Formats: sequence, C-alpha cells, structure tokens
Amino acid sequence: MAILAFWPAPRDEDVTAVQVMRSSTIGGTYTDLIKIDARDPYDNWVTHYVDEGGTDGDYYKAQYLYEDGTAYRSWGPEVGVVPWCILPQDVVDMMQGLPLNFVDAKFINGWITYALSYVERLTRMRMRSTTVVKEIHGWSAYNKIVGAGRGAMGSKIQLRNKPIIEIDNVYIRVRGAAALTQDQEWEELDIQIEYDSDAEGYNRGIISVVPRVLTTTFYQGALLQKNHRERAVSVLFSYKHGFEVCPLSIAEVMAKYAAAQAMEVAGQAETAGLSSRSIDGYSESFTASATTTQFSALRIAYETQIKDMLKYWRKPIWS
Repeated sequence: MAILAFWPAPRDEDVTAVQVMRSSTIGGTYTDLIKIDARDPYDNWVTHYVDEGGTDGDYYKAQYLYEDGTAYRSWGPEVGVVPWCILPQDVVDMMQGLPLNFVDAKFINGWITYALSYVERLTRMRMRSTTVVKEIHGWSAYNKIVGAGRGAMGSKIQLRNKPIIEIDNVYIRVRGAAALTQDQEWEELDIQIEYDSDAEGYNRGIISVVPRVLTTTFYQGALLQKNHRERAVSVLFSYKHGFEVCPLSIAEVMAKYAAAQAMEVAGQAETAGLSSRSIDGYSESFTASATTTQFSALRIAYETQIKDMLKYWRKPIWS
C-alpha cells in the first residue's frame, strides 16, 4: 500500500539529505526507511515521501542531515496519509517558477483534499469508492423486478448515486407483515449495471434486475391486500459507488485546481510587496509584483480549463 509521509521545509540552506523513518505505532521503535536528497530537480525542498510498503496507520519521522552526516533537526512522529488520484509532486510539476522553498507537501496535499471535494460537488459524484447501505425504493422498483421475471419490459432502476461499482445485496421490506418483520435478502437475482457512456469507469447509476426464480414468497401478509401494496412494499439496495481507479481527466482537474489555489496563496505570500517609495514627501505604494501577476494569469487559465473539462462529467443524476 502507498502511504504519504510529510515533514516541513528545513529553512537551512546547508542541509543536503533527509532520513525518513517509520514505525507501526506512535511510540514504537522507528527504523530507518530511506535517505533521500533534500532538494528536488527544481531546487525545492523535498517534504514528502511515498512509502510503497507502508500500511494505513503507520507513523513517520524525518531528519534533515548536513553533508558531513550530522543532524540538523528531526520532525514527527506523524501518521501517514493514504493518497488518492494524485500526489503532491503532480501539483508541484504544474507550479514551476513559483518560489516553493518553504511551501511544503502537506500544505499542497491540503489543497488536493479541497480539490477532491470541489470535483465531487460539481459532478455530484463520489470520486472515492464508498458503500450505501440499504437505499430504499418503493413499490415501483419491486414491480419492475417482478415484472421482469414475467417477461415484462422496463426492469431498469435508477439508483441515487453514480457511478455504480457493484451491488452487494438486495432486500425486500414489507411493512405490517408478521412473517417479514425484518428486511429479507432477495436472492437469485440477475443484476446488471448499465454502461452507456464511453467515460472511463462511468455509468449513470442505472441497473437492470431480473429474478432467476420467481416465487410467491413475497406475497404474504400485507401483500394479500392489493390496495395496500404500494404503501407496504419497499426494495432496498446496498451497493458500492464512486471510482476505484481515478479517470485521467479527473486527475488533471484535481491537479490544476490544487495548483491554482496553492499558487494564489504562496504567490501572494512570497512575491507581493513594496513596488515604489519616494523619500521627498515620503510617499510609498504597495502592489502585486509581475511574478504574482504571472501566477494569477496561470491560475485563471487553469480555472478556465477546469470548467471546460468538468462539463463532460456534469451530467444530471437522473439523466
């Protein structure tokens, strides 16, 4: 499993390496994991490491070293983070030219989290896989399933989330029926997820359900009264939805969004300042530097690209 370890920038120009250490518990023994260069090819401080052999819940410490091997300072322990879709380095690659010496990977990873929330809000889809337990549907869904078993058309059912990964269980609930006081699993069903889009891993959340065996098991209690069926019968679906593998276009959107926001914050902090001062009469003015203006232009370009790319994914949930 890949786990992200973070530590802050050292603010000491003379350090040359970082020793990363790992432990399975916060107070346990930390063993050396890897020694890496303190700076990346862009001359930015390296403030994260992707531990491919880590497990969720591992803790990390980091120690900057001088060229002679002596330690500058240690950081941690801090619990590792399970990455999704993109890494801090993917965002850094889109931010070249920005003074990043003291912008650490944990700061950037925070913007990745915001980017994930931003994409989920605009697309009305969960990007990470999650499970819905017993989403309730009424008599219409029940009637479609039973009708499909009799050869009737229209067995497609629209679930409330998309894209669907898999259906775990289907249950039948009959209110007022003594024989079915609890949800009963509906077995022997042929369930198919309807894929009608060429988007990677995408479907509209529509499934078709056909019973392999149709019995009178569910025609008990309240169902014997025909006029009571619509109020009494419910079908419940437990299913997993989201993306197990992040689509490339979504990864690009998230990287550009995180880069745009990080550039705005870091660019203002590092490059805005005093542009002119007059001694005679003592007047001064503050403005954004040309560098800040350049970053703002790139941020606007990214945001425009993000909107264009998300148009493809922003389909109505009931489409």
